[in-house]
Amino acid sequence: MCLSLHAAEEFWVVEHDTFFVDRKLRAEPVTDEELRRAQEYAIGTYAIRQQSGGAVLGDIVDAWLHGSGLAELGEYEARVRSLTPADLQKVAEQYFDEGVRVEGIVRGR
Repeated sequence: MCLSLHAAEEFWVVEHDTFFVDRKLRAEPVTDEELRRAQEYAIGTYAIRQQSGGAVLGDIVDAWLHGSGLAELGEYEARVRSLTPADLQKVAEQYFDEGVRVEGIVRGR
């Protein structure tokens, strides 16, 4: 997550909100509507990104070198749509560990 903040109070609000969301995702699954909206967003932004030749080339290289092969490029939408609320909760439980949280503040000039 990348946020631009202009005051210390705004940082506290954002930090507090992200901490709450992380904790909520670990405790209970997202609703079907939340999942549907997130899936549509992910699929839509991916489609927009694919309009760039550089992005397509990067995806081909990633699939070839680090993935399971070029066939995975056509599987993105189906893989995103196959996710369930339980899948997301499992990932949240694994990666949103409150004890291993790292935060940083970058200030402008």
